[in-house]
Amino acid sequence: MAVLIMTRFSDRRLDFSEVRKEIRDQMVIVTNKNVFENHQKNFDYIIVSDQYSNDYSVEMKIHELNEKLNFTKLICFEETDILRAAIIRERLGIEGLDYETSLLYRDKYFMKKKVSASGIKCPNFRPIENTFDLLDFVKDHGYPIFLKPRSGMIGAGTKQINNSKELENWLRNNSPTNYLAEEFIEAPVYHTNGAFNKGEIHCFSAFQYINSIRTAFEDGVGDMVISENSKLSMKLKEYTENILNILSPHSSFVFHLEVFMKEGQIYFCEIACRPAGALVPRLIKMSQGVDILAEHLRVQVIQDYKPKISKKIITDKYIAGYIIPKKNGKLIKNCDEIPYEFIAYQRNYCKESSTYYPNHVGDRHIEVILTANTEKELHERINLIKDFVKQNSEWCNQ
Repeated sequence: MAVLIMTRFSDRRLDFSEVRKEIRDQMVIVTNKNVFENHQKNFDYIIVSDQYSNDYSVEMKIHELNEKLNFTKLICFEETDILRAAIIRERLGIEGLDYETSLLYRDKYFMKKKVSASGIKCPNFRPIENTFDLLDFVKDHGYPIFLKPRSGMIGAGTKQINNSKELENWLRNNSPTNYLAEEFIEAPVYHTNGAFNKGEIHCFSAFQYINSIRTAFEDGVGDMVISENSKLSMKLKEYTENILNILSPHSSFVFHLEVFMKEGQIYFCEIACRPAGALVPRLIKMSQGVDILAEHLRVQVIQDYKPKISKKIITDKYIAGYIIPKKNGKLIKNCDEIPYEFIAYQRNYCKESSTYYPNHVGDRHIEVILTANTEKELHERINLIKDFVKQNSEWCNQ
């Protein structure tokens, strides 16, 4: 018997060394050529492709290996692999999320339809397949509206539309097919993360977004950890458990749920059956001592699952991660290390003399994790960081 993993991550982000010791079955990984050497020590077989996400001969190799090894589990870590993994599971008889259930975590219309049918509050929404669907939605709910691809990720393709002129401009350059139109809710956005194991949540953590997709390209975006003992965290945990038991009560995976909070009322936004991206896994590890990426593998593979919790690295009252976006153009002068003692982690993604064309919120210039004694101080420190980077970086428009 064997476990099959699909990931493009290198061992810098996803190190299998510790969890490999806990798995007795053989392990096979599907990964890309640029990172496969990092994973060789932890896997019995490696299926390598230049870019496996666009290489469907991979299924032939998986099918061939299954005849020899008998895959019992298939684990993927990103949105783009969820439905593909479900098809492979169904074809080869591998335990885990089937295609129909996977759609509830991938297609935003089916997801919201299922959740709202159970009495959970959602913003008003409608599937969009043509211009008239959009016009009908605006007639019923007015402006502003929010448009998002039904199977999108990391905010790519999302758009807030405030009036008919903006809608006309959007329609000039976009096909209104396979979209979801949603009532725009002006409210803070929260997200919850953890391991779900057949009806029960482990390793729960809650965050509030700092800024939003609307401002991310100009001002950056971040995540502030919510105290695990707070009333808000407990309320969000109960809500999250309810959502997961509506969608797939007998499943096991790591989840990422987003909600709006308006005047004490929670509105469902969307949910994914994979670990969060950006700085969230690092924040969880530093603030709670949990490697949420490794837990995604453990909860699906290890019988009698028990979460692995180590010592917290940071115990400050307030901790947040923040991403400063790339600019559109050539980087003439790069910002060096930011000299503030409250920064617990920093990474620079850009090189001088390189040209960048950012198109989603994950296109970062610099990411940091910082701490503070109060929420007010946390936001003040974020502004200090942004000002320092702005003053010490120089971009040239192309």
